[in-house]
Amino acid sequence: MVDQERHPDGYNDRNPDVRDPDFKYDNYGNLIADKDKEIKEIVYNPAWRASVRQVSGRQAPEPSR
Repeated sequence: MVDQERHPDGYNDRNPDVRDPDFKYDNYGNLIADKDKEIKEIVYNPAWRASVRQVSGRQAPEPSR
């Protein structure tokens, strides 16, 4: 296995502003946004399956079933 990360510390923090959180969670503790991976919106269906809706300002494809 090859580590594809180019950052020397092994983690690329794309949102280095400590005043702006990298992750957002809903009231149930589910991740709903991840700025480090440029995921703007994650929604969950009633069975708690995640679906990424927006990545870097573009619509993400629907997940395969």
